[in-house]
This record gives sequence, structure tokens and C-alpha cells, in this order.
Amino acid sequence: MKTALRTTISLLLVSWLALTFLPARSAQAAEEDASIPPDLLLAALDATSRPPVAGSRTGGLSFTFEAGGLQAAGLDWGVALSKLGREDQVRALGAAEATRTERQTEYRRPELTEWRRATAFGLQQGFTIRSAPSGKGALTLRLSLSTDLRGRLDADKRGLSFPTEDGRTLRYDHLLAWDANGTALDAQLVYAPGEIRIIVQDAGAAYPLTIDPLIYLEQKVIASDGAADDYFGDSVALNAAGDTAIVGTPGDDIGGNAHQGSAYVFARSGGVWSQQAKLTASDGAAYDLFGSSVQLNVAGDTAIVGALWDAIGANAKQGSARCSAAVPRDSPRNVPVLQGRSSCVRRSGVYLCREEPRGALGCRRRELLKARRLGEPELAEDGALRGRDLGALAERAGGPGEAAQLQLLELAAQVRPGV
Repeated sequence: MKTALRTTISLLLVSWLALTFLPARSAQAAEEDASIPPDLLLAALDATSRPPVAGSRTGGLSFTFEAGGLQAAGLDWGVALSKLGREDQVRALGAAEATRTERQTEYRRPELTEWRRATAFGLQQGFTIRSAPSGKGALTLRLSLSTDLRGRLDADKRGLSFPTEDGRTLRYDHLLAWDANGTALDAQLVYAPGEIRIIVQDAGAAYPLTIDPLIYLEQKVIASDGAADDYFGDSVALNAAGDTAIVGTPGDDIGGNAHQGSAYVFARSGGVWSQQAKLTASDGAAYDLFGSSVQLNVAGDTAIVGALWDAIGANAKQGSARCSAAVPRDSPRNVPVLQGRSSCVRRSGVYLCREEPRGALGCRRRELLKARRLGEPELAEDGALRGRDLGALAERAGGPGEAAQLQLLELAAQVRPGV
């Protein structure tokens, strides 16, 4: 059970990644993203950080690195820190001395240290400014940008999108800045072809300052047969490797059944997501809301899908969950159905779904939030978080309320045949 719970925590962060990064976000969505507590994001990034290695993937991208900058492999996109100062009073930076620590690679200059971390969510390109530059105006970092991709600045000016022709989007995003006392500072991006500027309002700030943007690749995925009011994306989940996704669509009309619901399976190959299957219930009815909750197991070959309003006998909206022992990944036209309802029982604070005659399938519901002691932190070679005390994580993140924890944990689950 301890091993299963540790795996669950890895899926917590992976599921959150799907919620936060998988769908391409509009400017309005970027503003709404402010509801994710920055301290919670930083705690999760720190928990999965490791020094980046050229050619290894992080955030859906592979990078090549030099002291002067970094390049996204396979994409025409690169960025390099070039100048530091205040507004238009900036000066060029000298050569950097590279060093590697347990958690990051550092490029040290007299004025600042640039540090890079590979995390479960993307590449952190952080900057630690040792002392306040002379002059007037806001602190300014200028980064040279080499790309033919046209950038688009978010409405909140904390993120940049660089769409590619194949439907993917490189994001330079989640810009955060804070001072030596941990006080958050107002930071914004300014974009022009060939350059990104990071502007930080540092009046009254205690140095050193830390500036921390995140680089990752995302892709907007849609249903092949989508329609109005489907609510595609109402629930999402990833497997542990991050190459299989399931997306709930509880408002999908199936035949003549309004809002019966469905779930779509996507697979990632070569950094590109494509639809593999559409899941429906064999005995679905109108307003079942099948797809209101979804989850995959670690391998991505078993799914569980909730039907929140499924009527059981005379009990309207009792709800059910369907378990599938195999999730197809190679037949885009395949439309499998999930057989049999599952009943849930509670054991030691964890909910198990039982489907006859196959035996038990491990899953969880909201009540899993109350099972906080989930083992000690353990980092695998790929940086995935294998175990963490959720209470300690929340405390480290500044004690976010239940709503913030639910945002992180809502889709977390463990589906494991033979539990």
C-alpha cells in the first residue's frame, strides 16, 4: 500500500501538469491561472528539480545548453541573457563560469547567477541578482531571442506563446520574482521580435532578488467530433510517463441521449498528441454525465471513468464508475465501451473500486485529501516525485486553503489492477 500511495503522489503532480499545461491557454485563461498559489507551484518545481542534461526532455522539449543561452531542439527557438540594468540604462554582461550542483546548473557572473533546472513541468531559467544596479527605473533584464516564430504576449504580461505550424505552442511562462525576504515583486515581460525583456519593480526590495520563468511545450487538443456544450476537458488525467492522456466530456450527446457523456484517449509520439479512442458506456443514458471524472493507471493501459448522474435502479443521479482493463492507443476510429459498474468501499482512508468479476481496482475520491501521511519524499532518476507528505508540502507552500489543495489534487488517483 505504501508503494501505491507513493505512486499516487507522482500522479498528483502529473495530473496537475495536465490541468495547467496541456491545453493551450487563452489570455483570459492566463489571468485565471493566478488562482494557482505561486508558493505551491514553486514547492512542486523544487521537489522535482534536477540539473538539465542536453538532449533529455523536460516540459515536452529537449534543449541544448551553452553558458550564453539555450536552444530548444527541433524548434526554431533559442534565448540568451545579454544585458542587465534599469530600463534603457543597461549594459552587456561578460562571460559566465558554469558549475553544476545537486539540483541545477549555474552560470555565474559578478552581477548575477543564471540557473537552470529540469523539472516535471518544464525548464526553469532562473536568475539571482546579487545587488541593485545603479540608475533609475525598474530592474531590467534583456534576453536575445533567436526564432522565426511569432510571439504573443499574455494579457497579464507574465507569459509568452510561440505557436508552431503543427499546432504546438512553446511557452515562456509563469514569471515570478521575489526578494531576499520572500516578498513577491511585480514582474512583467515585454516582447519584441528578437528580444524578451523582464521588467521587475524592485523599489524597496531587499537584495538578492530571484526571477524565475518556466519554459515548456503545450498542445491544444480537441475532440475529432466535438460539438457545442460537450464540456470537453471537464476532467483530465495523464499516466506516469506523461505520454497517454484521457479527457472527460460529460456533456457529449451520444446518439439521441443528451449529455450522456464520453471520454477521449490521446497519445503523445514525437512530442505531438493525437486522438486514439473515444470511450462510452455500454448502457449509457441521457444526462449520465459520463466523463465527469477520469483517471489512468501508471502504465496508461487502464482507465476509470465516472458517470456522476447515472441512475441506478430507482435512484436518480446515484452515479457510477466504469473500469476498462485496456485503453487502446493505436486505432483512432475505435470507439470502445466500458462494461460494468463499480462499487466503492473504503479501506484505511483510501477508496477501492471493485468491478466483478475482475477483482479490485484502486482509485480515490475527494476524501483521499484526508489521508495526508503518504510516505517520505523520494526522487526517481527522471525527477518524478514518488512520495511526499501532503501536509508538509502545503505548509511549505504557505498553507494554502482546501480550495487550492483541491485544485492540485482533484484529479489525482491510483488505478491498479489486483490491489
